[in-house]
Amino acid sequence: PPSPPPPSPPPPMPPPSPPPPPPPHPPPSPPPPTGCGDTWADNYDSNVVVNDVTQCEYHGCTDPGAWNYDSTATHGEGDVEGEADMHWHCRYHPPPSPPSPPPSPPPPPPPSPPPSP
Repeated sequence: PPSPPPPSPPPPMPPPSPPPPPPPHPPPSPPPPTGCGDTWADNYDSNVVVNDVTQCEYHGCTDPGAWNYDSTATHGEGDVEGEADMHWHCRYHPPPSPPSPPPSPPPPPPPSPPPSP
């Protein structure tokens, strides 16, 4: 009798599937809040993490010719558009002195000697 045909080979294996893509990178963290952290500044911000003193504003008299000139001031009124006064609270004359007290009256004359007998 004839022999049975040989078994057929198994079907070829499919190619391996590619690896899954890597997960997306998380978005970068926002930078820490930056601003003026100087408590003496007019625009102090208690929420800043990075203190940038170049963002601080110090209002004061910016006119070196005034008697109350403030060398630490970074902003005067003239720095704000529309302000008429060019310097913040500048004073150009020293404050008036208090009035002098009136002169004292002259002392009374000495008593006269008693008349002689």
